[in-house]
Amino acid sequence: MPGYKASSDKTLTSGQASSGGFRPAGTEKVVQAKPIDESEFRSPSNPTTSGHSSGYHESFLPTDAMRFLSRRKVNTDGTATMPAWSGNSVLPKYAGSTILEPNVRPVAEASDGARTDTAQTVLSVPGGKPAGHTGSGVKTTGQAAAHDFLRHQGMRTLQEPGVTSGVAGTVAGAMTVMSVAPGQIASTAQGAGNLKDVQARSSYEERRNDAKRKLGAYYQSLPPKEQNVVMKLAKQGMGDLKDSGRRLLPDRPHSPLRDPTGGTGAALSGGGYLPMPPVLTPTPPPSAFAPIPTSSSSSSSSTSSTHQTPTIGTPVVTAPPRLATTTTTTTTVATATPPTTPSTAAGGSGADARGIAMDITSSFRSDRK
Repeated sequence: MPGYKASSDKTLTSGQASSGGFRPAGTEKVVQAKPIDESEFRSPSNPTTSGHSSGYHESFLPTDAMRFLSRRKVNTDGTATMPAWSGNSVLPKYAGSTILEPNVRPVAEASDGARTDTAQTVLSVPGGKPAGHTGSGVKTTGQAAAHDFLRHQGMRTLQEPGVTSGVAGTVAGAMTVMSVAPGQIASTAQGAGNLKDVQARSSYEERRNDAKRKLGAYYQSLPPKEQNVVMKLAKQGMGDLKDSGRRLLPDRPHSPLRDPTGGTGAALSGGGYLPMPPVLTPTPPPSAFAPIPTSSSSSSSSTSSTHQTPTIGTPVVTAPPRLATTTTTTTTVATATPPTTPSTAAGGSGADARGIAMDITSSFRSDRK
């Protein structure tokens, strides 16, 4: 994919970078409807340059959902039927349901690419609560419901018409951002101050903002038809969070950027939504409405007994001024813009779902040794 290259991603191990994914072999087995076990999709913990080790939060379809998907029955009409399943998650409710077989590859590959470090992940629980991820050092109460949120979004995407690689990768990024609780909320989790990735405590919300910027750039690169699919799924996902304090931008599959610092003394950085730049309506200059003289003689006959009705010229509307970013005392307010990292977004139907997801979620991973 133009722009993002796994080989240049410092948040990957050398093995992940060379293979272009976390578990590409296991993912391909899922695509081929060959049953996998847990070890074929879950990626083990490994050391970071910050001195700690971290495993991975699978932030689209988790491992059990990929195992579920690998056991589907492929039909001859372009659909597939999900198998019987047991357990305490939402997956048994999808047993016997129908998905679109062409969606499997893009969704599976996006799920392989969408991974955050557990050492810095506090999850969004539907209803507005946070939950630490196993391995984060934060109390994990509510983690099961947070993962069910992702299982549900992945299954819904498998059933949605019009899912291309570009759509799947972008949706995976959107669900990742939703699944990582805002710093303002994450700080209220029990033990939030014990987040294992110490450096991420002060950069927590800026990492979310960075992911939003990349997500917005990938979304903008998609054709309008694919953008519509992404927005539909993102709106449904935000609705499933059942949190009235969170919202999407009207034209992006993510919420507004947040204050990256937040309140003094908070366990994790992050505050409320930053104000959006004002929308200015261009005003025609006064000269646009000046009378247009009919001739040089008539214009000089101002004392003529014949009354002259001035003719109003057609207003000339100039382009609106380019808005400068609005600043606060500590932050810069801007709409989502293409990232300045090597990952210039490339979307459309030919985009690489895994690469898009890996790029967006790299904001939530620390550099590897």
